[in-house]
Amino acid sequence: MNKMMMNYWRIARFEIFQERDRLMNIELLMGKARESINKVSIGDIFVVKDLFEGYEWNELPKGDKLSFGRAFKDAVQSGRVSGVRYVGKRTNNSAEYIKE
Repeated sequence: MNKMMMNYWRIARFEIFQERDRLMNIELLMGKARESINKVSIGDIFVVKDLFEGYEWNELPKGDKLSFGRAFKDAVQSGRVSGVRYVGKRTNNSAEYIKE
């Protein structure tokens, strides 16, 4: 195998592992979010950030926050997260949800 092909496979392998780690991180965050939703009172409006301790959310890279926000919204709208309804956007573009 020539040097260029070896570099290609090295990069492809890195990207595959990076994607796997991102998906695992989303699943971990989804589990924590579901636990936190149980503590939210019915009728309360919240954003995803509210479901995590400040340090947990603040330590996440911006890309992970955005990816998880999209995954959470999709899960709520498809019914995979029960008892929560998407309300709309705040002025800062954060998605709002209500516990039902």
